[in-house]
Amino acid sequence: MKKIAIALALTLVLGLSVTAQGQQSQELFFMHYLTGADGFALGALVDRFNAEHPDIQVVASTTPGMVDKFLVQSAAGTPPDIAMAAPEMLQLFAEAGLLSALETNRFKTIAAQEDEYVPVAWESAVYRDILYGIPLGVGALGLYMNPRMFDEVGIEAKPPETAAELSAAVRSLNRDTDGDGVWDVAGLELPFNHDIMISWFSVLKQYGGDIFDADGAVAFGSPAGLRALEELTAFFRDNGLALEPRRDFIQEQSAMSLRKAAARYNMVRGEVTYKTGPFPRFGDQPGAWAGVQTVVIPKATHAPQRLEAIYTFVEWLGNQGLEWATELGHLPARWDVIRSPEIMESAHHYGFAVQSMHLHTVPTVPAWSKVNGIVQPMVNQSFRGVDAPRNLMEDAVQRAKAALAE
Repeated sequence: MKKIAIALALTLVLGLSVTAQGQQSQELFFMHYLTGADGFALGALVDRFNAEHPDIQVVASTTPGMVDKFLVQSAAGTPPDIAMAAPEMLQLFAEAGLLSALETNRFKTIAAQEDEYVPVAWESAVYRDILYGIPLGVGALGLYMNPRMFDEVGIEAKPPETAAELSAAVRSLNRDTDGDGVWDVAGLELPFNHDIMISWFSVLKQYGGDIFDADGAVAFGSPAGLRALEELTAFFRDNGLALEPRRDFIQEQSAMSLRKAAARYNMVRGEVTYKTGPFPRFGDQPGAWAGVQTVVIPKATHAPQRLEAIYTFVEWLGNQGLEWATELGHLPARWDVIRSPEIMESAHHYGFAVQSMHLHTVPTVPAWSKVNGIVQPMVNQSFRGVDAPRNLMEDAVQRAKAALAE
């Protein structure tokens, strides 16, 4: 019995399990941060991989506080075999030397080259000219429209390209049916908490601004940042829109909404008829926020068979971009998938795909974690009319500088 217990313990330590045929299979641990629909979809993909690869079994785990846990496990010499990293995570982990550069020659079906990927996806997987991950999908911000509600007021459900066109559509779509001074149907639903901030970030990028400058100093208080905040705040105020009472797009209380591509999941569940368009242009150039889901390999010493199993899973998952996109609404990270009929003929994906060359992630530098909690309330309070945008901006800039100086 003692020998059996020792053998079982060694099996667990080596990450091996035994198949029904008596063959050993590799058990890999996959750490990720995805929750909700994204987490369920990733779990379903892992289950399918395991069914198709009985010699490799992947155990996926949603990990609250993933950054800290990843850092602790890596410091202890026990990192996960595979991880999903948002852009800011990837840079943090790569800068700390905790990720393995991808050995692209191991891939048989993936051409891991820059021109194969949407720019923002490739940039999110590279740190200091080294490729550390395979992008799976891009969660862009865009415009949703309800064609039926456009028809009801006699205007074409064509995506507004500029702020002026968006404003004209909103004013045509706003309706106060009982005369109480509150829109029963709003032309545009205001973004939710995080979407409020990334809407401002999108316009900031349209004016050529950024959160930090090239030296890492606070830069969101630039003329571009203030102009983006003032114009967006004025847009919602001047068009009679308010955060409360909320007019929910899914409940058909608003005719348009600024939401992420992943909102498709709730649209489908709510049986909402809609079409999409790119984030409207307020600034001098097109631009919109994006998030990227990238699969990375933490740095560790692996036996050849185990490393081969890790690359087998990473390559397999990297080839599921179409399923990931059609299930959740994300934009595929690869051009060949975007060009597929399933995406180009999709009423959902096309509106996001047309802005593929103009997508931006929030800063990937570690300093963003100190500033994010200052920037988001600033935008929210401006939209709510708590104070003038300029005053809120000046206060946020000072607090951000103090946070970075700590």
